[in-house]
Amino acid sequence: MKLRMKQVSIKEIKKHLCSLEMKYGMTSAEFGQKYPRGEMRDSEKVMMWIRDYDSHNTLPLEGAKKTSITNISGPKT
Repeated sequence: MKLRMKQVSIKEIKKHLCSLEMKYGMTSAEFGQKYPRGEMRDSEKVMMWIRDYDSHNTLPLEGAKKTSITNISGPKT
């Protein structure tokens, strides 16, 4: 199985997080508390949400000038 990697902008991550928040009716911070407790069913969307949430939360620690990250998207089909 090969994983796909691509550069994504911080803006793209924020846009994706906002769309998931609207779809599931909760903030990413609420999701970030529920996921480790097992309150969210594992699905592709949930896995993408936790990936983007974690990426978004670690970016400020890596430097304010950074505008994109390399994101692992899952198996190449």
